[in-house]
Amino acid sequence: MVKKLSGRQLDALLTELHDLFQSLPPPQFLQEENARTQIARTREQLPDEAVETEDHNEEVGIHPSVPPLATSLAEWFTEYIESKASKLDQGPLWDVWNTGMNPFPSELLNPAPRITMVNALLHPHVFQAMHKGLFQSSEVDPATDPSSRTVVGPSTPGRRGLIPEIQHQPSLWELPDSSILFRRYMEAGKMINVYDWYESFAVALETQRREQRKALRLQNTNGVNGVSHTPQTPRTPRTPKRGRKGKEKAVEEVVEDVVEDVEEEMDEDELEDWRIEVQARFMRAYHDLDFMGFIKHTGRKADHVIKTIYDLPD
Repeated sequence: MVKKLSGRQLDALLTELHDLFQSLPPPQFLQEENARTQIARTREQLPDEAVETEDHNEEVGIHPSVPPLATSLAEWFTEYIESKASKLDQGPLWDVWNTGMNPFPSELLNPAPRITMVNALLHPHVFQAMHKGLFQSSEVDPATDPSSRTVVGPSTPGRRGLIPEIQHQPSLWELPDSSILFRRYMEAGKMINVYDWYESFAVALETQRREQRKALRLQNTNGVNGVSHTPQTPRTPRTPKRGRKGKEKAVEEVVEDVVEDVEEEMDEDELEDWRIEVQARFMRAYHDLDFMGFIKHTGRKADHVIKTIYDLPD
């Protein structure tokens, strides 16, 4: 556009640029000395007759000296803009907001929150492992943290893959309350009886309680039999090693007795407290699903709710 300017238009542009650079603050004024010099030189080279002739007679063509000056100014102006502007792929965190030459992912503009929520409820352990891999320390001991047992993907460099592969698939009772209730939700029909839903949820929590008590009893039993995980003072080895098979057999019998003792009855106070806890956890998980839009209430049956999704995402 600058190359096509007439003498009068070129003079107006140079005047605007001259006033702009002259009005800069002192630090910028000194930095733009070369630009001010270039503009002043071009204004001096522009003959007065080129501007005056066009002012008096617009039918007269462009003065012969104007096109070379306009071309020179356009080339300088292009170089000046390029020196002040940086490329999109040279700024900090440019790959967060600029995709370069790759096709723009439509998922960034059209996200699918429903599918994300369903996957998070069905596979919370995957999201937990991903969160630990991205935001927490990478020096996690897989032996003490089962959720961090990930393997490096075949095409992903580094110690950990971007999408971890969970080697340990948790059982239903190992999932969070909202995930347990959602699993029961997907197993039901179009309408869900809230009481039946609660009973199936309570069964999973009862299994969770038994497994936790079983693990606690086994841990205490191992501690009593010298299999504690706490560091101890090393002892002098005994010789000869006789009767070891008999000792191992005795330990196995004790473990079996502990597993059977887990089913012991609770007293009335503990049973009542447990029922209240189950009801509270059910209501919290129920309202979580309601808040996420998975439940639709009906006025025909007060003890029933309607599902809003029926098919699982791929």
